[in-house]
Amino acid sequence: MTESPTFGEADSYFTEELLIVTKTYPVPSRDYIETTCVAAISSQGELRRLYPVPFRLLERDTQFRRWEWITAKIDRASSDLRPESHRVQAESIVRGQKVDTSNNWNERLTWLRPHVRASFSELEDIRKIGNEPVSAY
Repeated sequence: MTESPTFGEADSYFTEELLIVTKTYPVPSRDYIETTCVAAISSQGELRRLYPVPFRLLERDTQFRRWEWITAKIDRASSDLRPESHRVQAESIVRGQKVDTSNNWNERLTWLRPHVRASFSELEDIRKIGNEPVSAY
């Protein structure tokens, strides 16, 4: 498992392989010009929330797609206490292989299943504990 360094360290960014699950539509931002929020799963199976991602401002060859692996330098987001929240160095993004839908989404489901919960109340219990990312219902 990749350990995140302490908040505020000058060299606190670390390189991680991430499977992009989804991303929001880019919206204007007063602080960042335009941003996108990206949901990903690390190669160790941990959820990652990447924000802000200046998606449409990225070079064309780094504009990743859903269900595509990327390698990027990320850091824990100091202004967001959710354990899955990270910042990304946009210029460090390198696109990788796409995970296809063959065998009824078998490979995609392998990454998703550990994060699916049976009920909303189970999600709420996880949120209250606060040391684990909230998954999907």
